[in-house]
Amino acid sequence: MAEITVGTWNAHNSFGTERVGEALEVVKRMDADVLYVAEMTDIASTYNDHAQKARANLESQGYRGITTEYADKEGVRNAHTMGLYVRGTDGELVRHRLGDRFGLSVVCGDLAVRGCHLPDEAEHKRWPAAKELAELRHETDEMIAMGDFNAMYRSDTKAVVAHMGGRLSRAIGMRVKDYYNTANPFQRAVGKALRSSDMGVGETMAILESAGLHDADPSHQPTVHQHGLSFAIDHILGSSGVTFTDFTLYDRSVRGGRPLSDHNPLSAVASFR
Repeated sequence: MAEITVGTWNAHNSFGTERVGEALEVVKRMDADVLYVAEMTDIASTYNDHAQKARANLESQGYRGITTEYADKEGVRNAHTMGLYVRGTDGELVRHRLGDRFGLSVVCGDLAVRGCHLPDEAEHKRWPAAKELAELRHETDEMIAMGDFNAMYRSDTKAVVAHMGGRLSRAIGMRVKDYYNTANPFQRAVGKALRSSDMGVGETMAILESAGLHDADPSHQPTVHQHGLSFAIDHILGSSGVTFTDFTLYDRSVRGGRPLSDHNPLSAVASFR
């Protein structure tokens, strides 16, 4: 059996801020052989000193990586730099499309490890990417998929309220346009509630489960914490021949105080033939 440690983190652009040193400390604690970072930086900070320092420090720790920006398609809101970093393997790093987003993968013999960040606007916006990710399962003997899926399991008891809210908002056709508009706090709050509720509908994760992918954390510990509500929307998934142990959910800050991100980093040890 071969064994690698995989990790994923939606860093909320913290690699592109003055807190890049703390973000790198989180990476050191994760100690992953394959690391996927969603929202490593925003587009504005892609080439600033912090982002360059982050890449240089990752390389000094033995990583080599591939990055991509969500800026090549009109109407794509999430303009962030994503990165997939590997060490100890000579596997090929590749970019591929997942719906209107990019996925990043490393192929190591019979195993592919894929990182992705699915859209957050609505459940139906995630389906094309989830279906394409499920189809990639057949390109290698085994597959690991990880990242911020912006989706919950419908069977998750912690998502019951979100699930009910998502069903209700769909039934009445309630939608909020431009829910990231900071000039309208009420619209932003309602939009966030509707968006979170739709994540609880569960259809995206059902697509991935039907492809034979299982979660490294069967208990679905919450990975986002806001205003007393917490849900599991970041996941590490594996095909049937992958066994996970030592699943770890990390604190989002190094020295306490203001969190680096609204998402927790995750890692797990994956064994496969």
